[in-house]
Amino acid sequence: LPTLLQVIPSVYQLTLLWFCPESPRWLVAKGKEDQARAILVKYHGECDPNSELVGIEMSEIIEAQAREAAANVSWAAFFSSKANWRRIFLCTCVATFSQTTGNLLVSNYLAKILKDTGLDSTFDSTLINGMSTLWSYICSLAVAGFVDRFNRRTFFLTGSIGSLVVFVAWTIAAQQYVDEGSIAAGRFIVACIFLFQAFYTIGWLNFVVTYPLEIVTYQMRAKAWSYVLLVVPRFSAGYWPLPER
Repeated sequence: LPTLLQVIPSVYQLTLLWFCPESPRWLVAKGKEDQARAILVKYHGECDPNSELVGIEMSEIIEAQAREAAANVSWAAFFSSKANWRRIFLCTCVATFSQTTGNLLVSNYLAKILKDTGLDSTFDSTLINGMSTLWSYICSLAVAGFVDRFNRRTFFLTGSIGSLVVFVAWTIAAQQYVDEGSIAAGRFIVACIFLFQAFYTIGWLNFVVTYPLEIVTYQMRAKAWSYVLLVVPRFSAGYWPLPER
């Protein structure tokens, strides 16, 4: 049943994709300005082909495309300067740290963790998994609301130090559960899962996307994000199997 429920959003999205208009920017980039204008007229110009707003938007898109084409950064230029290498180093750190903080331990091995703490029923596992996902979403919204009130270092340090403290407490509780069979220790581990999700969201979940794009130039953004996506799986804890007991 949980797997079938996950299919519903995918089917919903796949169905609606057929009704989504193409991006006017992409159409202009491919030389299909008439199609781009038609979409803008329909959705922004109230079906008026002489709409002033549509004319302004088309001019802005064409000018932006021309500027981007003139300032396009090749992969060779991407790695050519000392300043760019510093940016690449920071992008590498963010991508690496975001995947070595323990997040995939929770997302990939939650059922095994719960089983090792006495919660081995499918209902308990599904319920906690759903609550954890919802909690992570709520934390993401909260971080987004405060994103302009604190500097990035504050978020990174708070999330990383908080995650470290939670994992230390988690490890102690896990050992107590193994040695003494303490039910309280097992339930404390469940609480640690939610605490970790909060701290991970504060430090990394949002900023693994936004921070690399903030520190690179506008012309580097597409390639910088491609680079981050290349690095992330290489350091993903999801590739590290848990040892069998």
